[in-house]
Amino acid sequence: MLVFAGEVFDTDNEYKRLKSLLIDFFRGPTVSAVRLAGLEHVLHFTALEGKIYMRSYRCLLKKSGCRTPRIELEEIGPSFNFVMRRTHLASDDLYKLAHKQPKALK
Repeated sequence: MLVFAGEVFDTDNEYKRLKSLLIDFFRGPTVSAVRLAGLEHVLHFTALEGKIYMRSYRCLLKKSGCRTPRIELEEIGPSFNFVMRRTHLASDDLYKLAHKQPKALK
């Protein structure tokens, strides 16, 4: 599971493209439904004060007294602190052209 925290990922173009890059890099197979017991690993990205914090967690299912278990996250690693220093964004036309899907895939 990928989690993005911070409004910058939705407002700033540089962070939007970084989010898209991270999603493409860490993307797993596309599934139609998720079994709760199958959720084992969470990557959490937080954008705060010009830094991006990446943390990796393991999901632990604990008894909660009701039907759905309580989920706890245990930090496992690796943990990174990123700073976005150099960015050179492509023009909007080139960016839209790169996202264009061929008609055969549709």
